[in-house]
Amino acid sequence: MKNNIETTEQETINIFIPLEIKRRGGTAMVVMPKNANVDDSQKYFDEKMIKSIARAHKWKIMLDEEQVSCLAKIAEKENVGSSYVSRIFNLNFLSPKIVERILMALSQEH
Repeated sequence: MKNNIETTEQETINIFIPLEIKRRGGTAMVVMPKNANVDDSQKYFDEKMIKSIARAHKWKIMLDEEQVSCLAKIAEKENVGSSYVSRIFNLNFLSPKIVERILMALSQEH
């Protein structure tokens, strides 16, 4: 990734790094440029995404072990909306490679 660095006569350095800021769930998130080094992108992790994947896995176990009979019962038990449970539960169907990459980013950060 090429950065534009300018110096002025007053020894001030201006650095321009192209990036994109997106909002997700009320939180601002910096999106890595497409030409960024892959190793750099692995240093960032999205805590909300990790928590959502963990919740989805927990809810799948609850269904598998018959602690609850349906997603509506999970919503009731967790005190959240049924549409939210449905959306988060779908994270169980992510590719294992994607989940592994997300969780590896967490382990490298901590």
